[in-house]
Amino acid sequence: MDTGRKLSFSAKLRLRINHLRNTRRSLRLSRIVATPARPIPLESFGFYALVMTRDEEEVIADSIANAFAQGADRVLLIDHRSTDATVERAVHNGAELVASFDHETFHEMARIDLMNAVVDEVSSNSEHDHIWWLWFDADEFPRPAQGGTIRQTLEQLDREVRLVGARSINHYPTPGQPEYVPGVHPASYQLMAHEQDIWFCRKHHRKHPLQRWDRGAVPLQALSGFHSVSCAAGPIPEADLDLVIHHIQWRNRAATERRLAMDGRAKIGSYQRNYTERLASIDAIYTYDWAKVMNHHPLRSKPGIEVIDWREMTPQISPELPTWTLRDQGPSITD
Repeated sequence: MDTGRKLSFSAKLRLRINHLRNTRRSLRLSRIVATPARPIPLESFGFYALVMTRDEEEVIADSIANAFAQGADRVLLIDHRSTDATVERAVHNGAELVASFDHETFHEMARIDLMNAVVDEVSSNSEHDHIWWLWFDADEFPRPAQGGTIRQTLEQLDREVRLVGARSINHYPTPGQPEYVPGVHPASYQLMAHEQDIWFCRKHHRKHPLQRWDRGAVPLQALSGFHSVSCAAGPIPEADLDLVIHHIQWRNRAATERRLAMDGRAKIGSYQRNYTERLASIDAIYTYDWAKVMNHHPLRSKPGIEVIDWREMTPQISPELPTWTLRDQGPSITD
């Protein structure tokens, strides 16, 4: 299948201009805070995680288990009309269903608005004056790049910091390894990976999944995809460190094809090309033909990605992965 993009010169120019504008805008939203020699951490805080799902039954138990392994006190779930066992498996593995996203098709800003509203309502009604929120998608496995847990990282942060960014690593099926194994961190067998080099702050972070709510302070507002975060009070103090997000979207092939074919974003103009290219890349991904896999960087129009063992990436990522035991093993990887 031909995965190449046939874009006119004017279309390519518009992509480049929009990318540069978005990058410049994002750079103004946070300021990197150097780690002090003697940080003054918060005396206490809550640590909650928030995920929105749609038909992710084969992975949701593991991504929730990862959030708890990172030290989260609670994992809150918003579901977008799942037709499979996503909600049941999530709740069985400790998540709390707090809201439903009832749009018939995908609507990114409505999704983000709802998630921001949940953060504000739950935080305001809690006993905490400070809550760190970990935002993640159902196929994302965030952790500190240098090892340990997210809670351990937060316990050492200076209290000035309200934002922590992350590198984003796209993982791919790896020759000689299974596509997906419930109950095991996927990065332990999906070794081949490609780091997304579209960044939204001066630390070159792809996403900003850790955001702190403070009672009485001007709130943070996550933006589309929680790539960036804004605050009416000015640039947000961001930690001078990295999380890493292991993005595991290419799992069992049959289930992946069904999920992509049903994804509402494939019918929306601003997302249509991206999802059409994902469908077109399936054969190449599952046959390890990396030269034919689409690269979604807005400044690159030709197919082809460079993949390496994620344990060999620079800057180095700790190879120590968290472990967990599921209450519900989920569907067979051959489903």
